[in-house]
Parts: sequence; structure tokens; C-alpha cells
Amino acid sequence: VVDANQFTQLATAFGLAALLCLVNFLAGWLTGKLSRSDRRTKLSMLYAIGMHNNGIALLLADSILPADSIVFLPVIAYAMCQHVVAGITDSIVIWCRQEEPTKGCTMEQGSTVIQMTKPASKNDRVTVVPE
Repeated sequence: VVDANQFTQLATAFGLAALLCLVNFLAGWLTGKLSRSDRRTKLSMLYAIGMHNNGIALLLADSILPADSIVFLPVIAYAMCQHVVAGITDSIVIWCRQEEPTKGCTMEQGSTVIQMTKPASKNDRVTVVPE
């Protein structure tokens, strides 16, 4: 059973963790946008800035204050929120990619020219043009 004080601590930890996580992902998106890099670099910046390994924080909290379990709450809340936000971000990235206009692509390999009419997916239309 959770009393009102514990519920307040839990809600505060998850609220602040979610806010911090959203700010990190927003900073990653903004950094990629302002850098005017290609799509791959923008996505790398988004996830590199947005995702953090907080295993060290759990290890330090356990070794410094092993008896005080409330210390683990913000770290665990952040880890959980981080993965949820990363999943939502991935869904948004995939959805935005599907909304992009199709772009042509040509790849030459020896005497064969391969033309693709949209970004790589399992439903691509590929035309092989022999010379």
C-alpha cells in the first residue's frame, strides 16, 4: 500500500524524469537541425544527446546509500521514461520518413545501373537498366 507521501515522491520523480528526458531529446533534435547535417547525422545527434546510460548512477547510489531505497527512484524513473520517449521518438521518425516525398536514387555497379524511385524499404520499385 502506498501512502500519500510516497505517491507524491513517485509522481514527482517520474514527472521530473520525463521532463528532463524530453528536454534532452529536444536538445538532440535541435542540435541536429541547427547543424544542417545530413539525415543520418541528425538522427545520430538526436539519440546520442537524448539517450544516457544511467547504470553508473544506479551503481553509485547502491554503493553510497545502500539502505536508502528512495535514492534509486529518480534514476529508475529516468531509465523508464528514457526508453518510452526513445520509442515514441522512433515512431515519429519513421512516420516522418513515410511522409517525405519520394526521391530517386541511381547506383552504378560495373555495367549495370540500378535506379530506385524512393527510400529503401521492402516495397521499393527497383529498375535495372543494362548498358
